[in-house]
Amino acid sequence: MTMANWGKGAGLVGLCATMMSAQAEVFKDGERAAFFGDSVTHHGYWVKPLQDFYYTRFPKRDIHIWNCGVGGETSTEATRRVEADIAWRKPTFVNVCFGMNDVGVVGYQTNAPSWALDQRRNAPSRFEAGMRKLHALLQEKAPGARICWCTLVPWDDELQFKPPRGPITGVTEGERPLSDFVTSFRKEVGGDYVDFYGPMLAYNRKLHKTDPYSSLSPDTIHPKEPGGLFMLRLFLAAQGADDVVSEVVVDAAAGKATQMANADVTGIAKTSGGGVAFRVSEKSLPFPVDPAARAMADEIGFDNAFNRELLRVTGLAAGDWILRIDGRDVMTNSAAAWAKGVNLATVEATPMMAQARTVAAKNAEKMAKEKEIRSLWVARCVAWRRMFWDAKFTDADFADDRFPLVYASAYLAACAKCGKKGLSDQKMYEKFKQDWSSVRAREAEIEKLHRAVRGLCVPQPHGFELVAVSPGA
Repeated sequence: MTMANWGKGAGLVGLCATMMSAQAEVFKDGERAAFFGDSVTHHGYWVKPLQDFYYTRFPKRDIHIWNCGVGGETSTEATRRVEADIAWRKPTFVNVCFGMNDVGVVGYQTNAPSWALDQRRNAPSRFEAGMRKLHALLQEKAPGARICWCTLVPWDDELQFKPPRGPITGVTEGERPLSDFVTSFRKEVGGDYVDFYGPMLAYNRKLHKTDPYSSLSPDTIHPKEPGGLFMLRLFLAAQGADDVVSEVVVDAAAGKATQMANADVTGIAKTSGGGVAFRVSEKSLPFPVDPAARAMADEIGFDNAFNRELLRVTGLAAGDWILRIDGRDVMTNSAAAWAKGVNLATVEATPMMAQARTVAAKNAEKMAKEKEIRSLWVARCVAWRRMFWDAKFTDADFADDRFPLVYASAYLAACAKCGKKGLSDQKMYEKFKQDWSSVRAREAEIEKLHRAVRGLCVPQPHGFELVAVSPGA
């Protein structure tokens, strides 16, 4: 997936500049951020790297970032879990990203049924009603929480497949009025704002001019690792996050540090052959870009924008020099290259990156547990939806938060009576009935894993040395 014209993220940076709000800022110590959305959030491909970024960049800050996505959910359906899934966390920040399921995709299919055409036609007004209700509930149930409004992740109408699939066209433009509403609504009610729709649509359309088979969303709607990193870049730009992991500049000839940022340098000593040794204590770790997203990171200039662990060593004699960290060879560069500076955050062989990878791996364990909880919420959402379709249920039933479990039990009993086995809903409801009562206990497990991840984040001091490459070596 390459687009030379987007090199170093120049085009993307211009788009990001329009997204910042006066209130936007990086998360502070004690922040409690709930990411409230549909399957794009649920799948975790952008929430998980956001968690990784905050764990590694701000290891001393206790920042909770929760995945509160539910696949398949509309904005209206999401109103039913504001209190039970969002407010109980006492969030200081709520990221709201809905719309894909509001747009009425079935209504864009060939020979769509009349009910689907009605959904498609009424999507903008239905979405507006859902978002307004969400806003009112968040103000009531999570007072004081900062809200960030996100435009939709665009459906990719132009993506082609091998073998070809039947097209569903028009969804991308069908999403536009919903995204436009988010933009205008944020101006009306305030809060932070991130535009995913515009930059992601522009990227896909430019990409398809040379490669119609690639997309930020390889199944037309759900980003994976590359698309998730693209979204992360947009979000961090909107927050005004900076690029500095650390910056260390050492003059080997003078034997002193001439510049330090987010790091301390001690014990500088000249060594034989004109080299230099010193100890670095960084206050952050490099961001561990997922290997599946490395090409995207390079393409959009992610490291230059948000992941710069700069080491410059001046005053070295001409020739090649080996960087050793804790006695291990890491990389070799010319004296000129060391004087210019190297971004160690892009070098896998450093012990700092090894530690960051350990953090990311433990966080992946936590995210897997979060997604198990999310799947239970999907079952609950589907139960509410089935109840809505069944006219025999009353308003009192819908007012009872326990009723989805009652419905699931009735569904399973009906299946047993009819001798049905192996239905997808049946498996989902069996899991829901078995595990729903343990949701709060599972959330407590997430908290324990959060503490475990934080315990791995503390940067360690490391010994650096620049050693001349022997002639003929």
